[in-house]
Amino acid sequence: LVPKSLFLKYIQAEPTIKLSKREKECLSHYMDDLRMQDVAAKLDLSVRTVEFYLANIKNKLNCWNKAELFKKGRE
Repeated sequence: LVPKSLFLKYIQAEPTIKLSKREKECLSHYMDDLRMQDVAAKLDLSVRTVEFYLANIKNKLNCWNKAELFKKGRE
């Protein structure tokens, strides 16, 4: 697996990818292998809101699932 820090550096270095602060927070916790319920609890959000943020992230990165997010981090 790709270390979360390397993946987040990739996101920051890619000028065409614009993630909001909340999307970055959700992604960071999600990459720590937390369940959506745990991410929601840490950020004081509803699970539906976390699902929404993660769907936006996957769309922006052209990924369908968590495995593709990790793969994108290796590129």
